[in-house]
Parts: sequence; structure tokens; C-alpha cells
Amino acid sequence: MENIIESFRDKVTDNGLPLGNLTSQLFSNIYLNEFDHFVKQKFKIKYYIRYADDFVIFNSDRDYLVKLIPLLSNFLIQKLKLTLHPQKLFIKTLVSGIDFLG
Repeated sequence: MENIIESFRDKVTDNGLPLGNLTSQLFSNIYLNEFDHFVKQKFKIKYYIRYADDFVIFNSDRDYLVKLIPLLSNFLIQKLKLTLHPQKLFIKTLVSGIDFLG
């Protein structure tokens, strides 16, 4: 594990894991498991999809989603030391589609 983790350094942040490495998916699933449980159990969100560090929540109530953002963000910051990327956070209608996983 140490060899894999130490095999990559982002030039800007001086940390990270090599993209595309199977360990990236494994580590994200382990690390974000607590977030998955928080989303599903605390908020009873029925339509939640996550792959690695990308996730989507579906709900017909836009105001609910707006109020949910700071709650999820606070959990990620306080419990997992992660932040939501401000330019990758959207509330859209299903008709407009979503760009998920690139």
C-alpha cells in the first residue's frame, strides 16, 4: 500500500493517488463509506449514486436540495477533511441532463 500511495505526487498539491489505479476506487469506497451512510441514513435519501468521489442526488424539491448542500458540505469538511468543488456543484432538472463521471 505504501508503495502505491507514495508512487504519485501532484505537482500543485504535493499529494494524491494515481488516477486510473484500482486502488483509487478502492480507497474512495472505503473512505467515503461514512458519507454514504450519512446521506442514506440521516437524510433518508432514496436516489443517491456515488462512484469514487463523484455523487448525484435526485429529488423533486429544489429547495430541499439547496438546504442539503451546506449540511453535506459540513459533514465532508468536519468528518472527512474534504470539500465540494464549487465549479462542479449543480442543481439541474432531469430534462437538462447531467454530466456524471466526465
